[in-house]
Amino acid sequence: MSHKKATLFFNPEAGYGRKKNIFQKNPPHKKHYETLLKTIQETFSQNNYELTTIIIHKSIDTTKITSSLSPKETDLVIAAGGDGTINKIINGLMISKIPLGIIPIGSVNVLALDLEISNDIKTACTQIINGSPKKIDIGQANTHYFSSMAGIGFDAKVIKHTPLQLKKKHGLLSFAYIAFKILSTYKYRPIRLSINNELAIQTAYFIIINNSKYYGGKFIVSPQSSLTDGKLDITLLKKGNFIALFKFFKHLINGTLDQCKEVELIQTSQLSLKENEKHHTHVDAEYIGKHHVTINIVPLGLTIIY
Repeated sequence: MSHKKATLFFNPEAGYGRKKNIFQKNPPHKKHYETLLKTIQETFSQNNYELTTIIIHKSIDTTKITSSLSPKETDLVIAAGGDGTINKIINGLMISKIPLGIIPIGSVNVLALDLEISNDIKTACTQIINGSPKKIDIGQANTHYFSSMAGIGFDAKVIKHTPLQLKKKHGLLSFAYIAFKILSTYKYRPIRLSINNELAIQTAYFIIINNSKYYGGKFIVSPQSSLTDGKLDITLLKKGNFIALFKFFKHLINGTLDQCKEVELIQTSQLSLKENEKHHTHVDAEYIGKHHVTINIVPLGLTIIY
């Protein structure tokens, strides 16, 4: 029987299995991830996969390695990590055009959640092994691609100021902590943008761009969002003050964002900041800088096997 070739990118710093209660101790880190990695490797080996494993660490450029892979070398790239790991790999796969498999072992796994990929490691492996190729849309912010979401303004600044070690230790709680910390000094700068190259200029104070319906975990921003509709769902916070931002997050947590009077919801395939405007921006919770940015959709731009 012929073997399929797969390249596994494994992030040993991902947040899988860590207790969210800060008063509880986590299992020994090294032993925990050795067990996870062994489970993945054995599952694919038992199903006639020739698996090449790359352990992600600071000194390697995951996107560069992924982009340089050839379909002749590997049939599949497997991302074992969270949304940050998947984002780096997707940015490489948009060049190499190799199908992606996902094993969600991160603190936050938004794309896997939307695709209904199991959080159980063996089940996620089996979904890849028995799966079929399916195409999804991919968002693009300047030269950066994203699968689930992007943000301009407040949440991007929170992500910028959230230390990596804090994120590793406390997951989503770290973002909430930093958000409360910077709220008192946050300056609500108007963000001027055009939708679909229209001449009319919209003004907002915080923008979320969704390809997936989820935001920051299991919070649903836009229930109508689809990974295959060729559209982005844009959430505009139209007022720049603490009360408006508080109402936004209250409705987000309650799943009633469509009832928030301070918010406008728009579906589009492209948006662009007004010329010369620069704002804090993130893609899939990865901070990319303070830029003038144009965001568009790449319809069915990525193949995922599940």
